[in-house]
Amino acid sequence: MRAVIKSIHCADIPDLEAYYPDPPDNFCFYLELGIGPKGSIGEEIFGLTICTPQWLMDQYPKDDVIVGRHHLIVFEYDYKRIMGKIERFLRRCDADTWHEVGLKVGELGHWEFENLKKP
Repeated sequence: MRAVIKSIHCADIPDLEAYYPDPPDNFCFYLELGIGPKGSIGEEIFGLTICTPQWLMDQYPKDDVIVGRHHLIVFEYDYKRIMGKIERFLRRCDADTWHEVGLKVGELGHWEFENLKKP
């Protein structure tokens, strides 16, 4: 079983393909991906923060320590490059059950069912 993107949503940016941040090296947004098993109906939400190192430096003091789970850190905004990275990650997320696949995808984005026990 393999995971594929079925929908993409960003509440703050209506058109991710046309988006151009200003400044281009200092931005952050939350992305929700509807991801489900390839070849079947249905999706579950995985959310991740996409940001630049400059944005992180502006948000946190230099003596802070940050755990970067569910963050995709980029140096500039390039929609195709970001989505390509996510799709390559998903190609490695295959397993015998959807729960196992979801746990793997959950390394990239927060799975809406992450804290539920295995059925």
